[in-house]
Amino acid sequence: MVLEGILNPIFSPLLKIDPIWSITIISVGLTFISTLIYKLVTDQSKMKILKDDLKSAQKEMKEHKNDPTKMMDIQKRAMEKNFEYMKHSFKPMLITMIPILLIFGWLNLHLAYEPIRPGQQFMVNANFVPEYIGNATLSSEKLEFISNQTTVVENGIASWKLKGEAGSYLLEVKYDDKPFIKELLISDKREYESVLMNINDPNLKSVGINNDKVIVMNLFGWNMSWIWAYIIISIIASIIIRKVMKVY
Repeated sequence: MVLEGILNPIFSPLLKIDPIWSITIISVGLTFISTLIYKLVTDQSKMKILKDDLKSAQKEMKEHKNDPTKMMDIQKRAMEKNFEYMKHSFKPMLITMIPILLIFGWLNLHLAYEPIRPGQQFMVNANFVPEYIGNATLSSEKLEFISNQTTVVENGIASWKLKGEAGSYLLEVKYDDKPFIKELLISDKREYESVLMNINDPNLKSVGINNDKVIVMNLFGWNMSWIWAYIIISIIASIIIRKVMKVY
């Protein structure tokens, strides 16, 4: 995969440490680079003037909150200044958007779920429409089945329990003589294949593997995935970095 080939050499060492530190390093690093590009690409003198004008307009609105005519005039002026500010911010956003989206894709491949480990028991679930009645069979070479390979579809679900050694596997789910193939990766590294495969079929909707979700951070009982941890850390980092670098 192209994404893996480009980003693995850069970010794979971070997979050896706790996810919270991986996300912190990536969040702060990307925020610093994005802020630096923003500062270099934009006219900071003009951005400062626009930002000061917006602050001044907000202050005027508070002073004239009982004068609707004056308020509308101030709001119109503030909207024009805000539009101009956003227009100047658009160029650096375009420069950084694609690399950040690529990194997000890489993070989703490595830090959204826990890997299936060698020897670990895991579940494969085939999700059918609720009204389907019948049997489904799962087959795969070299994997050990803890449950029967053929099972009854109950309440739209067919489930199997398996385990195996490290390696890449193909899982074949078959019902009514129709086969569907799902890839599986068992690894002692932080890597995995797509957890859920959606299927375009009248009865079978998807085949999924029960990888546990990665909990990067627990904030007052809120178990956060990598994306929420990234957002929160990036917001805090952006406030600090912009202040230190005097970016407007």
